[in-house]
This record gives sequence, structure tokens and C-alpha cells, in this order.
Amino acid sequence: MSKYVRPPFNYTGGKFKLLEDLFRCFPKNINTLYDVFGGGFSVGVNAEALKVVYNEQLAPVAGCIEYMYNTPTQQFIDEVLAVCDRYNLKDGGEASYLYMRSKYRVEDADHALFFALLSHSFNSLVRFNSEGGFNAHYGGVHNTLRASRIETLRTFMDKLHSIKLQVLCGSFIDVPVADVESNFVYCDPPYLITKCDYNSGWRFANEYALYHWLDTLNNRGVKFGVSNVLRSSGRYNHILAEWSRKYQVHKFNMNYTNSSPVRKNRHERDEEVFVCNY
Repeated sequence: MSKYVRPPFNYTGGKFKLLEDLFRCFPKNINTLYDVFGGGFSVGVNAEALKVVYNEQLAPVAGCIEYMYNTPTQQFIDEVLAVCDRYNLKDGGEASYLYMRSKYRVEDADHALFFALLSHSFNSLVRFNSEGGFNAHYGGVHNTLRASRIETLRTFMDKLHSIKLQVLCGSFIDVPVADVESNFVYCDPPYLITKCDYNSGWRFANEYALYHWLDTLNNRGVKFGVSNVLRSSGRYNHILAEWSRKYQVHKFNMNYTNSSPVRKNRHERDEEVFVCNY
């Protein structure tokens, strides 16, 4: 059994399986950890730090994390189960899911409804159309809010309530990092050279902007670490390779067997790296 809690959000490229290796590379005695691309929050919720600042650009995800932090565990579970009952998800199958999906609006900030949608979508995918509507496909009978998933949610929320947390929603460049020697900035951005919905909006300009921002943090004396993929499916991130020469590079070989079904060689090992300035 893992000593780390598994988040109930299933993010492509999530770092849960890499936590042991990552945390060996993290600095010791962290005051504030800035989890800048927070996503499913597997890193921030499990890291040892006096305080965690979680930032996520997707408002529904950031809002759900913040709501879960401020809500008793059983209350949120009851709210999610009530949504599932209201839309007859247990027996209604895809028709019930699609009806529930049509009722979700980002601006309503219905966090229980959002989590119920994730729990029944294909691969628990977080995906929205250009008009802000949730548009992930139905996940089928094997992707439902089973007892094991409720227990994962319970364990995650109990851990969440044990940490000192601040939630932000916005671009990485707007995260207000304080110049404190024991603070640490961790970045797990969308990967430029891999293909999945989560990475689709990340462009060359974003990649350059991130590395420029990290350089400014380095010039201010702030410790940082960034996860990325140097090589994947025959593609090579030359921007990352050039930039990382200024810093320390730790390499991990990850087998993404359970990654996208359209991947040509699903058993190929990507060259995942952790770049830091200390």
C-alpha cells in the first residue's frame, strides 16, 4: 500500500507514480510549496511543507479543490451521491450521464455536479468546449462512482483537511511567489511534445514564457523544480534541452502503458526529467 494518498482526479501525466522519485529531488524543510500547475494535486497534497499554494488555470478544478478543502468530507460525499441519485446515474447509463452533462454550467460552480461528471466520464477526463460546456464522453459501466472511488475521495479529503492550503486560479505567471529562501516552486506544465487533450492548448510561446519566468525566479534566489518530457514517441524537446543546460537535470524513465490508446508504441519509455536550480 502506498504511503501517499491518491487524488480522485485522473489527470493525464499525473505524478502519483513518480512521487517517491520526485520527493527525493525536492529540497528539505520547505516553508511554502507553490504547486503552480496543480492539476489533480497529487504532488502538493502529499508533499512535506508548512503551507501549500495550489494554482490551476481551469476554474472548475480549482474551485472544486477549494470547496473540498472548506467542506467536511462526509458532507461533500453526500452531496455527490445526491447528484448521482438525482440524475439516476446508477441505472440510467449513458442517457442519464448526457442529460446531467447538459445541465452543467461552469458559472454555476456546482462542485458536486462537476465531481459526479468526472466520476462517470471517459477516463475521468476534464474537457470543455469553446462555449464552456463540459463535453467529455460517457465512461461506461467501468467508470462509475464505485465504493473504491468514494474511499479514494474520502482519504484524499481527509489528507486535504490536514494541510495549510491556499487555492489560486490563473496563469503560472501571476502566481505571487514570495522571496523566502525556504520557499519552493514546483511546475508540472503541459508537455509540448506529447499528445493529449490536457496539452492541446500549450504552444511554443507558453514553453518559452515558462522558462523565462523560472529564470527570473532563479535570479531572485527562489528554488524551483520543473517536470517535463525531453523525449517521447520519436519527438525531442529542443527548447527544454537548451534551457536545462543552465541547471541540474534528473532523469526518470516512465513507461506510459496506460496512456492514450492512439499512441503507436504504448510500451515505449519516455525520457521524463526534473530540472532544478539547486
